[in-house]
Amino acid sequence: MTQNVMILSAGRYQMTDEKTGKLIEGTSVRYLMAENLTHKEDTQRSVKGYVPAKCTVPYAEYENFKVVPGLYSAEMTYSVDSKGKAAITPIKFTFLNPLNLANGLGFGAAKAPAAAKEAK
Repeated sequence: MTQNVMILSAGRYQMTDEKTGKLIEGTSVRYLMAENLTHKEDTQRSVKGYVPAKCTVPYAEYENFKVVPGLYSAEMTYSVDSKGKAAITPIKFTFLNPLNLANGLGFGAAKAPAAAKEAK
């Protein structure tokens, strides 16, 4: 399953576990499960607006984030956690368009950075 998402940030990390000596690495991604931002209100949870989701993908996946923030296609997978709760988690992202916030919300409305042109 794929879904378009707005990537807000992507940062990779790499560290060594002090106890085991094992290398721990990945890319932490913050994103919105939305293509367009319009007024949104969840009266049951008393939330207005959008709450960013967070996931971790492999360290090498960082290179696929050519322009951030931006609109990306997310390949999703289904899983069940240890408490039996189902989850849909992104496992791979593909760049679609830059996100222009300078003159309101729009995709590709501003001049795309060189990285965006190369990514297409």
